[in-house]
Amino acid sequence: MQKAIEVYEYLPGTCNLGPEEVRRRYRNGFIGLFLMIGYILFVKWMDLPDSYKLGLFIPAFYSVSGFLQAVKKFCFVYGWKGLSSLSGMRKFQTIKDKDFLKQDRRTALNFVLIVTLFSIFLTAIYYLFPI
Repeated sequence: MQKAIEVYEYLPGTCNLGPEEVRRRYRNGFIGLFLMIGYILFVKWMDLPDSYKLGLFIPAFYSVSGFLQAVKKFCFVYGWKGLSSLSGMRKFQTIKDKDFLKQDRRTALNFVLIVTLFSIFLTAIYYLFPI
């Protein structure tokens, strides 16, 4: 049985990460997920007031952004800065085409909006429903 090979190439507004960077984003997503679980357990264990539950937003944002960037193979920070990193960790290529940069920035803003809204949603669930 032949294993499928994924191709990573720069596509404006679609792909600006290579395999090493994608793996790093997945790792960040799992780290954020463990931080979320740890935060929930800490707040419960310390019996902190409900207002502390709102602090879940930060690890949720970290986790969701890591997973979204990994799945979509697009880093919103690189997209905003006009960079791509396809050939290895932190080996950057600068995007010079104005139309490509515009597409990357639009995608970056959409990613930040999606990550923010999903993190607010996760935090609201934690805040509103007792665990």
